[in-house]
Amino acid sequence: MVVYPPWAVLSSTASEQEVGITAAASRAWVDDYQLTVTGASVNIYDRLELSVARQTLDLETLGGELSQDIYGVKLRLLGDVLYHPWGIWSVGVQHKRLVDGAIPTALGADNTRGNDMYFSASKLLFGALAGRNVLLNATLRNTDANQGGLLGFGGDQGNHSWVAEGSVGVL
Repeated sequence: MVVYPPWAVLSSTASEQEVGITAAASRAWVDDYQLTVTGASVNIYDRLELSVARQTLDLETLGGELSQDIYGVKLRLLGDVLYHPWGIWSVGVQHKRLVDGAIPTALGADNTRGNDMYFSASKLLFGALAGRNVLLNATLRNTDANQGGLLGFGGDQGNHSWVAEGSVGVL
């Protein structure tokens, strides 16, 4: 599935002999905005993930919305998030395409589509925080996306750049 920053773990619980399919929808609200994400993915033999998603940011007080479609391919290189001492390591590509690029191009974006490439590592630590599990993730992403792509790609600051990202989840 589409997660920011991208995690190394693959969607579903498919084993090396199985194919798993996952679908998800989520929505987040703040005072003036609403972000909705829907998506689906297929995990092939716990090695390859193919995904598709749509992100829509409703600009309630300004009017209108920003939407993009994201198509992803992720390859698990090695490891396991649970059992391998160094976690799981993956590499992936996301192709992002704005549904309507009028607002981003008016704000200076060069393109309405772009590609992100990333290398990611994730590790689950059992009982690491007051008996709770902790998921750690580190990602190195090459991108020219403005605000994850919702505001287009490129602009007056140049082309692709490497961005280091991380996330922590308590389960």
